[in-house]
Amino acid sequence: MLVASTQPMLAEQHLDSLAFGWKRRGRLLESHVVDFSALGHVDQTLQACSEALVAMAASTQQAVQSRLQDPLMAAELFAIALHAMGQQDKALHDVCMGMLQTLPTLRDGYIGALEWANPRHAWWACMEWRQQPGRAGLAQLFLLTACAAHPSLHAHAKSCGVWRQLLDTLDDQAGPLGALMQNALASADPDALARAPALLQATSPVLRGLAAEALLRYPGRDQAHGDHAAAVLLAQVAEGRPDAHTAVYALASLRHRAYSEALSALEGQHGQHRLYLQALGWGGHLRAVPVLVEALRHPQHARTAGAALSMLTGSLPARDGWQADTDPSRQTARPAHLDTQDAQMPKPNPEADLPVPDKAGFERWWSAHRDRFAAPAYYLAGQPHTPSHLLDVLRHGRLAWRAMAARLLPPQAGALHLDTRAAASRQRQWLNTYSSGVKHHAPHT
Repeated sequence: MLVASTQPMLAEQHLDSLAFGWKRRGRLLESHVVDFSALGHVDQTLQACSEALVAMAASTQQAVQSRLQDPLMAAELFAIALHAMGQQDKALHDVCMGMLQTLPTLRDGYIGALEWANPRHAWWACMEWRQQPGRAGLAQLFLLTACAAHPSLHAHAKSCGVWRQLLDTLDDQAGPLGALMQNALASADPDALARAPALLQATSPVLRGLAAEALLRYPGRDQAHGDHAAAVLLAQVAEGRPDAHTAVYALASLRHRAYSEALSALEGQHGQHRLYLQALGWGGHLRAVPVLVEALRHPQHARTAGAALSMLTGSLPARDGWQADTDPSRQTARPAHLDTQDAQMPKPNPEADLPVPDKAGFERWWSAHRDRFAAPAYYLAGQPHTPSHLLDVLRHGRLAWRAMAARLLPPQAGALHLDTRAAASRQRQWLNTYSSGVKHHAPHT
């Protein structure tokens, strides 16, 4: 009797935990404070909530039906869609499909479910979409998204002919084409890469940026395509577009010569100083250290500069004695994570969770450790970009450093690209596969 009376409440709680845990996880991926082990703990909790919802299926069904009576957030749709996929619940999945067609704001939640789901369950969901008349664009978007997230699905789609059918009927829309470029980046698929040059002329700046990065990451024989791709990314930086962040990050991760031009463009742009400091950390060159140290004296940019210095040198403020004793911003009446300029609609402060650095403290640390940094090497987390060090960053480094480490790691057969947003368990499997390949190809002594 007690179990029967508490299960509906537990189902509600697990549904909330799954939804808000996924939302929190998305923010956590940008953290300069926590490492990969923290992501693993979050993912274990998400997995436990998902399994608990399956175990109490009847109560979960009641909780879901109750939740569907009110407007949903994307995080809630993530939880509901993930449960529908895992149970292969056609009726519930049909409800999700109907909402997604009319409420585009919920699509991020569904895409998150596809990425998180077991590949077999994600494939089932994608095949459900393909059976729906009038939903071809969404069916293509979600199938391409699933293939980019799950290499096994990409291989299966090619072997069974679905991939060729998909490419032959692909809608000329930014969503499916963008997902196609994500496949190009994830797998170097030749069919996807063949579409990239034409997309450099796309009206969508996001689509142009994805195509440009794919062409630069996997260059072909036509150098003109590479030059055009670099020009596209530079233009996005020079124009101060919202996607300038993605463009300069791509150039930094590729160690492309245009990265220096992007830095110069950012340095002189009004309102882009924070991005400029971030980009200095992404680039990993020692010449950035004096500029970042100077920025530590300015309260409005000190945290960003400190995070960039940590990413470059591997030094951590609290551990190495350069975290400030007090945080002046926390003396205000409003919480530190809010922008106080707009009392009606406060904006998130992207630096709120970063430690406040002490300039003199970092200068003391740098003076004591400068000699171990030999120019002209590029650095991430205090070491040059050797495969062994990049693997170490991926296993133990701060979450905000790991995406750069994954992009810098040389690709190899069977482990071409690590998605640092994937479930921690899948990432560990990828890292083990890659490490085995490194050992196999290591020279004998």
